[in-house]
Order: sequence, then structure tokens, then C-alpha cells
Amino acid sequence: MHDRAGKPMDRQTLWRWFKSSSNRTFIVYPLMVLALEFALQGGMPAVAPWALPLLAWGYLQYRRVGGYRLQLGGGGPGVF
Repeated sequence: MHDRAGKPMDRQTLWRWFKSSSNRTFIVYPLMVLALEFALQGGMPAVAPWALPLLAWGYLQYRRVGGYRLQLGGGGPGVF
């Protein structure tokens, strides 16, 4: 993996990226499901177009609530 500047990530940075619940929920897990379906079906699975806006909506809600919690001093943007 590479960072935003295009440089390769070191192990610690990569681990911190994977520890982020938003990265796992909205990037890693959907890609794992696609890979599993690809392996089981022997080809690219059909992706329901209506699911992509729902995924984006969930991510936006996650970010919005995190910002709200930061403003009120209720902790960081994550659950803890």
C-alpha cells in the first residue's frame, strides 16, 4: 500500500490504517466479500447498483457523527 503522497507505507502506518474501523468497514470488508464471491462464482459477481449509494451514505453518517462527537468533546471520531 502507498500513502497519499505515493510513498510505500511502513508496517506501523499500515497497521494503524487497518485498525481504523471506518477503513475496515467501508473498504476492507467489502473488498473481502467481493474476493470471496469472485472465488466462489468463478468470475466477477453481480454488484447491485443500489448498494453503492447505501455504502456511501453509511460512510457519510459515520463521518458526520464523528465530527459531532468531536465538537461536543465526547471523545474521538470512533466508538472509543
